[in-house]
Amino acid sequence: MASTEPNTHSEDSSSKTTISLQDYLNRLDNKGQFVIPDYQRGYVCGQRKKNEKEDSVTYLISTLAQSYQENKEIFLQGITVHEVEYTKEIVLVDGQQRTTFFYLLLKYLGYDGYLQIRYEIRRQSNDYLKNLSLDDIARDDDEPYQDIFFFKRTLRIFGRELKDTGKKSFLDYILKNVKFLYVVIPEEQAKIVFTMMNGNKAKMTNEEQADSWDGSYPLYAGTTKSVSGSSGKRFSPSNP
Repeated sequence: MASTEPNTHSEDSSSKTTISLQDYLNRLDNKGQFVIPDYQRGYVCGQRKKNEKEDSVTYLISTLAQSYQENKEIFLQGITVHEVEYTKEIVLVDGQQRTTFFYLLLKYLGYDGYLQIRYEIRRQSNDYLKNLSLDDIARDDDEPYQDIFFFKRTLRIFGRELKDTGKKSFLDYILKNVKFLYVVIPEEQAKIVFTMMNGNKAKMTNEEQADSWDGSYPLYAGTTKSVSGSSGKRFSPSNP
């Protein structure tokens, strides 16, 4: 006899839609925040494997710049979240590296709309992002906080790769033309989904920092490309 018990993992428990970067920001409704929960690893965009010619930030920003020149839409891997309706918080289950990347890029480009992000267990990271200044991005090999080291590295890469690109027009382009699948899941499924996506790396303590990028993700502008993950080595300025 077929089971009559309900399927608690049915497709009806989540929603999926393709949205633009501007749509993503609008979901904050001028009062919410993108929240990086305590089980997420730290920010490591810009870290490069020894056998790779360029880091993930350089690859992504140069791909965006090329698509901008060609005036094409660009589609990124989906972002998985659970939403807190009454606060408009968007808690990131998968996609925190990309969300922080775009937070930094928007700030670099002079975006003046509503934008808030919060790392639940990293006060120093929050302070830096909240008070972000483009005058404070010089490399510091004595920087004790991994997140901040890579925040600054990301911003320096933006300056290098976009030096000949008009900030206002590039900002308008990415808000409208960067698109991705937006997946909303119930809060009670968040850690289960995170663990399924990240395996044993999901077990974090408050003191642990990121060892690697989220992993390979598809990125395309007309054709399919992929970005490989960064080094699994623990953070040190000598392994940028």
